[in-house]
Amino acid sequence: MRIQVVVKLRTGPGKVEAYAARRFRFAVARFGGRVPWAHVWITDGQPGTIDVECFVELVIKEVGEFSIKTVAESPYTAIDMAVRRVRQSVEHRVQQLSE
Repeated sequence: MRIQVVVKLRTGPGKVEAYAARRFRFAVARFGGRVPWAHVWITDGQPGTIDVECFVELVIKEVGEFSIKTVAESPYTAIDMAVRRVRQSVEHRVQQLSE
């Protein structure tokens, strides 16, 4: 599986990028080859605000592409929220294929 993480934050992008890559890789590893790639963008929100956006686009074999966006005050919280939603969404879609 290929995960691409792009971080555009005003502070600390290196640690955030490594954290995001590790969390997303672990979250979708259990689905084997069903998720061949994921792109993750972590960016500062609107100017003048303290929010961070985490946008994820991924593909599930036999299902197609889908995306998720989360917003939080911290990049780590935004990543954790997105990871949870990705895991739930992939699990749900894979389960539908089995039925």
